[in-house]
Amino acid sequence: MTSRETEHVSDEMLMALADGELDDMQASALRARVERDADLAARYAIFSETTAALRAAFAQDEIPERLIEAVNAPHGQHSPDETNVVPLRRRILAWPVALAAALSIGIGLGWSLKGGNTPDAATSLNDVAQLLSDTPTGATLDIENMGSARVLGSFETDRGLCRVIVVETADTVSNRLVACRDTAGWTVALSISAPTGDGYTPASAAGTEMIDHYLDSIGAGPALDPQTEADHLQ
Repeated sequence: MTSRETEHVSDEMLMALADGELDDMQASALRARVERDADLAARYAIFSETTAALRAAFAQDEIPERLIEAVNAPHGQHSPDETNVVPLRRRILAWPVALAAALSIGIGLGWSLKGGNTPDAATSLNDVAQLLSDTPTGATLDIENMGSARVLGSFETDRGLCRVIVVETADTVSNRLVACRDTAGWTVALSISAPTGDGYTPASAAGTEMIDHYLDSIGAGPALDPQTEADHLQ
């Protein structure tokens, strides 16, 4: 297969193949192309291995209720007066779309191991969490050179105050993250990225479950009401 042919196979097609969303004819044709091309096979392995790992991890669990509505809420459901434009201190490094379904967990470190990224990428997400430090749940910030960020909820946890945030970048990647506050400020404890799009996909559902499981693991209580959240953010 030529490099030009390989380029015509999008990451969305490979993810759909890994998630079993293609019909038999499309799946057979795409598998044949993958088998003939080493580069394409390497790209496909990212999605197939991630999907298999996530299914195995959550095979015995029911889909958690907490955060499903919040994390999957359509972007843009916020009050018209709650959007502002703020500069980002450092330019975010684009995460490779070929790794868009992979989980990147930097618990305690605050940076992603995805795709060979340096800590600078997650440092940018740390900046986002800091910029949203006094932003209430439901409000959105449009961040220069990056995209929009929205707070989905705040929680009291064993690590202190933690918040769930979604960041949608200009390159159609949605980053869902849990950021927690300590004496040094806000740090991204967990981040999950996936391509944006309409409808339910196994990758996005697994991401929602991963966030919920992580909140459980750090002893998160129910989402804070607006007044309690405001008191914590002062």
